[in-house]
Amino acid sequence: MAARELALASARQSLALAPHSSGIWLLAAILQNQARPRDSNAEVLKMSYLTAPADMSLVPARLAVVTGTAAIADDELRTLLRGDIRLVLTRRPDLKRPSPAAAAMSAGIQPLELPEG
Repeated sequence: MAARELALASARQSLALAPHSSGIWLLAAILQNQARPRDSNAEVLKMSYLTAPADMSLVPARLAVVTGTAAIADDELRTLLRGDIRLVLTRRPDLKRPSPAAAAMSAGIQPLELPEG
């Protein structure tokens, strides 16, 4: 078994024991994407959002994963992505960089839709 497959199996086993762990859901989505980049990992990513919707420590990785995978086509995930962008703009203005703006553009979000902050 390859290292990535073993890591994914371990992440899935961890989720069976701790389904509330948003970071593990995100890790599983990253590993799934690496194993099968053309497949959507939207459902796994959604679980990362639903288990910790306002966890600032996960925002940068979630932005990168959502905007860099086929999951970006999922409307519900794009809505969740908007929430992460709002978090950065309202709670952590020190993190305002091209990343949230680039993520918004990749998600097809018009700049006027973003809250001012």
